[in-house]
Amino acid sequence: MHPGTGSGGKIVDLEVQKDEFGIPVIWSSSLKGAIRSSLTLNRSSNDQRHKVLINAVFGPEPGTDEVSEYSSVVNFLDAKLLLMPIRSLRGVWAYATSRHLLNYYRTYVDALETLNNNLSKYQNALDQLIKLTENIDQGTAVVSKGDLVISGGKAVLNEIEFNANVNVKLNEKLNEVVNKALPNVIAERVKERGLVLVSDDDMMELIKRSIIIQTRVRLDYSKKTVTEGGLWEEEYLPQFTVFVSGVVCSKPRINEKSFKEKVGDSSDVLQKFTNMKNNAEEVCRYLRGETQDPSTIFILGGKETLGKGLAKVWWLP
Repeated sequence: MHPGTGSGGKIVDLEVQKDEFGIPVIWSSSLKGAIRSSLTLNRSSNDQRHKVLINAVFGPEPGTDEVSEYSSVVNFLDAKLLLMPIRSLRGVWAYATSRHLLNYYRTYVDALETLNNNLSKYQNALDQLIKLTENIDQGTAVVSKGDLVISGGKAVLNEIEFNANVNVKLNEKLNEVVNKALPNVIAERVKERGLVLVSDDDMMELIKRSIIIQTRVRLDYSKKTVTEGGLWEEEYLPQFTVFVSGVVCSKPRINEKSFKEKVGDSSDVLQKFTNMKNNAEEVCRYLRGETQDPSTIFILGGKETLGKGLAKVWWLP
């Protein structure tokens, strides 16, 4: 995946988006744009009435006469890194996280819990998971699977050797908490591949080593040689990377009469809009249903024609 920042002046020409600490992030504008694009392409091709509903939810298209009439009713939060796939000398790969990354998740849950009382169980699970990261020294890793450990009680992760803590009771607790804190599909994958808890300092190094740097060239087709200035490098996030975000929904602001004129009086689109007007939760329910529809192809970031950016959205609770 390449949620890029455009050309930069650093060693890598096209970097992925990073926050103020240098940790990969997907800015809310990129996330919102990708979801809107997927819904528009999936729904509007056969029925333009769906595009009217999408505009009512995400806001009018730039440059149209409606820009000054209403605005978006969905507020997306930046997608923060939660679990980073890392190479392992045993087991091929596992997930890694640290206290800092888990606190991203905890902060979002705290902020959204005031709007959704069903998030309290995730608060408790995250508190337990964060507690397990206490007193992890640099060079030490708490692992959920003994399969990741080589002889001598070591784990080699992204070519870095760690002292591995494989306490059975601790691992049982870790797996139990993972089940409560993550969507089922992700929790099952974490248990299958293994979860590694490390210090924040070690996590920063693991992240740097997990980011894929690919060299690209532009050829002169007649000579089959690289054109002048046609050599550059791009960053990619590895597959199975897990981010966490949030969304706050409110009732549609578009004029109801104007909406009816565009979609007609009798349609499923009008019914969905009416439900949203009566209850803001219906807006989030609409987003959830559309993004989880098997027919919706969700592409995030650039390099789509090179097979990059295929993503999946899970919702909690």
